[in-house]
Amino acid sequence: MKKVLSFWTGVFLLGYGVQTAFAQEVVHRFKTQGNSRIEPETIYSYLFIKEGDKATDAAIDKSVKALFATGLFADVNISAEGDLLMIRVVENPVINQIYFEGNDKLDDKALTAEIQLKPRGVYTKAKIRSDTERMLELYRRVGRFNTTISPKIIEREHNRVDVVFEIDEGNPAYIQKISFLGNKKFSDDDLKGQLITKEKRWYRFFSSTDTYDPQRLEFDQQLLRSFYLSRGYINFKVEAVSVELTPDKQSFFITFDIKEGDRFRVSEVAVSSSLPKIDKKDLMKLVEVKVGRYYSSKDVDATLEAMTDFLGQHGYAFVEIVPQVSPDEKNKTVKITFEVKESERIFIDRINISGNTRTLDKVIRREMRLQEGDAFNGERLRKSKQNIENLGYFSKVEMDTKPVEGVSDKTDIVLNVQEKPTGSLSFGVGWSTYDGALLDIGIQERNLLGKGYVIGASASISENDIVYDLSFTDPYFLDYNLSFGVDLFHVQRDYKDTSSYDSEMTGGALNFGWNWTDYLYQSASYTLQQDKISNVDSDASLLIKEQAGTSIVSMVGQVLTYDRRDNRFNPTEGYSLTLGTDFAGIGGDTKFARVTVSASQYFSFWDKFVLSFSGTAGYIKGIGQNLLINNRFFLGGGNLRGFEAGGVGAVTKFNDDFLGGDWRVTASAQLNFPLGLPQEVGLNGKVFIDAGVLGRPIGLDKSQYYYSSKPRVSIGFGLIWRSPMGPINIDWGFPVIKEKYDKKEIFRLNFGTGF
Repeated sequence: MKKVLSFWTGVFLLGYGVQTAFAQEVVHRFKTQGNSRIEPETIYSYLFIKEGDKATDAAIDKSVKALFATGLFADVNISAEGDLLMIRVVENPVINQIYFEGNDKLDDKALTAEIQLKPRGVYTKAKIRSDTERMLELYRRVGRFNTTISPKIIEREHNRVDVVFEIDEGNPAYIQKISFLGNKKFSDDDLKGQLITKEKRWYRFFSSTDTYDPQRLEFDQQLLRSFYLSRGYINFKVEAVSVELTPDKQSFFITFDIKEGDRFRVSEVAVSSSLPKIDKKDLMKLVEVKVGRYYSSKDVDATLEAMTDFLGQHGYAFVEIVPQVSPDEKNKTVKITFEVKESERIFIDRINISGNTRTLDKVIRREMRLQEGDAFNGERLRKSKQNIENLGYFSKVEMDTKPVEGVSDKTDIVLNVQEKPTGSLSFGVGWSTYDGALLDIGIQERNLLGKGYVIGASASISENDIVYDLSFTDPYFLDYNLSFGVDLFHVQRDYKDTSSYDSEMTGGALNFGWNWTDYLYQSASYTLQQDKISNVDSDASLLIKEQAGTSIVSMVGQVLTYDRRDNRFNPTEGYSLTLGTDFAGIGGDTKFARVTVSASQYFSFWDKFVLSFSGTAGYIKGIGQNLLINNRFFLGGGNLRGFEAGGVGAVTKFNDDFLGGDWRVTASAQLNFPLGLPQEVGLNGKVFIDAGVLGRPIGLDKSQYYYSSKPRVSIGFGLIWRSPMGPINIDWGFPVIKEKYDKKEIFRLNFGTGF
């Protein structure tokens, strides 16, 4: 029995050895089969078996996996046939065209940008599955959660295919309800007003914020935290966010579970600094946090920014400022210590920019507050990102740092941008109580040739005015931090209602502008224009008839502006100061000097209440001649509500023609307040008081006109609607101090739009 067993064991081992020896035959030749587009050498390059190697099972397996990983093949088979290694493949087809059918909410361009499959690329099942999921995710971001996408393949000759994505977009899933748990200090409506995500309402037809977006919801949590931290709730926390999609995938219900905590006041503020030659008293002067007030993260951030700038100006590029917050839970107070110390010395090695297919690199680099070789500064990096975003050329700006490999004191700045259209064509219609019906047409390109040039043309036509304008601006003239612009214009105005004449101005201007600091801006200009007073009524006063004719104005001027407002277009805090001067008489036949000043201050309180004070003053003096009427100041309308535009001041005794004045002073106080409507409706109320004084027109016969230097005052109320189609202002103004010959205008509406 043992002999029989030994015999068969020997036979088995002999057979196994022969088989193993055959499988591991040394390879001397290679051959491919089934490939038409892919060169044999390309296939060989992925093999883990070279000439002279043995074709082991492990090497064959790794080679098969490597060829599959290229995405070029639908099937791969490798076998050793003696000293020949045979590679049989089935190539994946090449994509001929890609089509989308049934898509309406997302156009072909948006979908094409999202997928990996491209014409003339290789088709794989893995890619088509991945692309289908990517498009579904894109639809989810715009609230389409029941979208279905069915990819279809149409075979063409020469192993090519057309890919067709059949799309059923379905109905959008709107957010029906946003709720909060744990809020006691602020109502649901107060907190909803802080979120970008909104509930579905009929008036949100221009917005997509009422659809569910996970990324938007994450940002909303940050907004809630900022809201509470800026009001002293230092222990605020979003415990959880519940998102419930109804079974029909049509509606979302979102619930924020929050913990407000207690409100803390500031009990003590201190500065700890290890920097030589820096007096802590100087740093304390920069602290915006005030003892006795409720803690505010905004005040802390403002302090950090001010200290960083101050230390940078004094040669400390490498500083770290850490606000240490020490709460006293028993007394509900907090001590804040700003710890200032030198940080690790890091320099900028390279600034790598990607994504700008149209905009030139230098247009982006000139907005950077950091350059290659500079010391790294986190605040300047933040400001650089803000500057690039403010260009308005990009829909996305991502900026980060990347340490240089092998070098401890250097870092790269990695900047990725996504461009968006910068051209615009606008068509506007509107109506105002002064100009009547109006029509605006404009075209503008804000990034001409990718160099940041701004070119535009516009026309505005109303019952009283016709304005044509053509402009060009280079924001960095000759690559200096200096803007240069050219402006050509033609203006016709009908003043017959107030002064019995028509006015025309035709000319051009050259403008230069530059920033002294982030907040101080100055511009200089030269203007050459022809002024014409015509169509004077036959019964107009002699003072008006004497003004008829044509004159040439050659004028230089400058405007200096210091602006610390939080927003240029809708300010809620801060102030601005402006000084303008003009001199006409460098050529031409009109000579005068003019100076204007203006100031404004904004205060926010009670959450969304904004109190503003503003004032202007101007003085103009003819040089060796009397002023023409269209160079004088006028009062009323937009600068003194409750009175008609130009309907205040000196007026002729027999014809009621208003003559303007040689100086003007106005002042206004206004309170803007919410009306209890959702914030995105954009409708607010206002109450105001306006006052103004217009000087006497010097050089005219005083016996022919009435004049009073008494201030005019009006009070009123109104509405401000930042509508989806443009701003609308409605004012009811009531004069309380006036003269009997002044022209009143109780109701004033201004409406303009672009679409």
